[in-house]
Amino acid sequence: MVAKYRPQATIIAATRYPEVMRKLSMVWGVKPVLIPETSGTDELLEESIKAALEAGFIEYGDLLILTAGVPSSAAGGTNMMKVHVAGKIIVHGMGIGKQPVSGKARIIYHEGDLNKIEPGDIIVTPSAHRDLAPYLDRIGGLIAEEGGLTSNAAIIGLNAGIPVIVGAPDASKIIEDGLLITMIHLAARFTRHSQSNIKTGEQLVLPG
Repeated sequence: MVAKYRPQATIIAATRYPEVMRKLSMVWGVKPVLIPETSGTDELLEESIKAALEAGFIEYGDLLILTAGVPSSAAGGTNMMKVHVAGKIIVHGMGIGKQPVSGKARIIYHEGDLNKIEPGDIIVTPSAHRDLAPYLDRIGGLIAEEGGLTSNAAIIGLNAGIPVIVGAPDASKIIEDGLLITMIHLAARFTRHSQSNIKTGEQLVLPG
């Protein structure tokens, strides 16, 4: 069992049996949750995450490693591992920077919207432009529908050192103004650009 290695990560064990839950509560480092009967692996994982969120063991945006036996009805053995982000994915795209960031979404369509920006806001826009420059020291992140590492949004993010997502289709229509969101970076890779390496990868945007 994972617990015997005394990992620093939180271990959450899901079971549908109250007696098993009581026994798990005696195991070092394990936080058990009770889930209802499930009909398949996908539902099992969904109910496990839901129970862990309700218990306060995890939060939206947390990166999880899920393990289970497939099929879920078979006893013994663990033959499935999955990396998962807790929460509903709103949009995704190519990300620059690896630090997760949370803040209120601020939808920017034109110059007149810039006066709405408050410290820590995550700007969501179809296309970034030079008018954003005076506000870069107060924003927490930037999400743009335009794509590419040579796009204005990517260049702004690199120069200002802020997390950026580019190539996020319809982000300004999907994300509501003022919604608290989290930008999460997954599976980074290095891409050659000009004379430097830029760490990029898929990024997700979640509520909360």
